[in-house]
Amino acid sequence: MEKEIQIATKPALIGWLNSPSKCIQEITAVTVKQAIESKSPVIGLIAKTNKLSANAVLVLLIADVIQFLNVGNSMGETQLVQTVDLILNDINFKNLKPDDFKVCFDNAKKGYYGKSYNRIDGMIVCEWLSIYCSERANICESMAIQKAAEDKKKVDLIAPEVVELYHKIYDENKGFKEIEKTQAVPTKKLIEKSPRDKFIQKCLTDFDTLATEIYEKGKQVPGKY
Repeated sequence: MEKEIQIATKPALIGWLNSPSKCIQEITAVTVKQAIESKSPVIGLIAKTNKLSANAVLVLLIADVIQFLNVGNSMGETQLVQTVDLILNDINFKNLKPDDFKVCFDNAKKGYYGKSYNRIDGMIVCEWLSIYCSERANICESMAIQKAAEDKKKVDLIAPEVVELYHKIYDENKGFKEIEKTQAVPTKKLIEKSPRDKFIQKCLTDFDTLATEIYEKGKQVPGKY
């Protein structure tokens, strides 16, 4: 998952670097799916750019859930700092967005991960995040399967006979172009094409582009073509 660290858009990243508190207040995600689809950068990217900003994001979010639960055995400053470091060094946790942490901690407030038993510490916070990551992975997989099914449906809208024709023309045209590359082409004086010739050339170019697109889409669908 380390390679999956998201490249966020510059404005979104700058917002989290300059105003972590304001960005947290603007989080609207209330479900795991909404957090996944958020445009926010992952906490690992924020930390890579400015670790103090990443620390601030996590401290604010964890402090909020601590205050809400109001348990007798809470976390001290040292425990809080260590917990933040553990999160930023964890290969799974650092690929979560601030929206993910917000949804996770709101779930904890609702007792989604079990009772706090008058205690909250770094171990419990990491347990919450581990459960959340498992649920998030399942949802990501479901979203990927759904997208693949939708892409396949788009390909299936084209009649098989038309697709086969496109494949044949594409393969023949591709072979012709390969032969052209290996043969010497004599230099010819440029002749201005008539409007009719230009129109025919444009039609052939557009057809070639469409055939290529359909052929490549067909190859991406398992068991298709």
